[in-house]
Amino acid sequence: MGKYTKEEVIGVVFSKLRPSPEDVFADIGCGSGAVAEFFAPYVKKVYAVDLKISEDVKKRLERLENVVVAEMDGREFLKNTNLIWSSSVERGVLRRCSTSAVPEGLL
Repeated sequence: MGKYTKEEVIGVVFSKLRPSPEDVFADIGCGSGAVAEFFAPYVKKVYAVDLKISEDVKKRLERLENVVVAEMDGREFLKNTNLIWSSSVERGVLRRCSTSAVPEGLL
């Protein structure tokens, strides 16, 4: 399992972002998938992106209808992403992006 983001940190980020049901999030450096999993019920789509994602995390996230798991370099993912807002979440980065800004092949 990847690095775990504390629930308190996720709660603070959530309260600052105030996501809407039309938002699309990319959890870059998703690690354990905790941030992606937490945000999934509140947004339109979540991209969980990391260089290597464990099979347990993949299985847990892929059962959520609006989560796309992308095992790739976050920089590659972000090259074609129009960012609206970004914030550090411990060592990873949580990003909100427009739906038209997702790299080809991930929609």
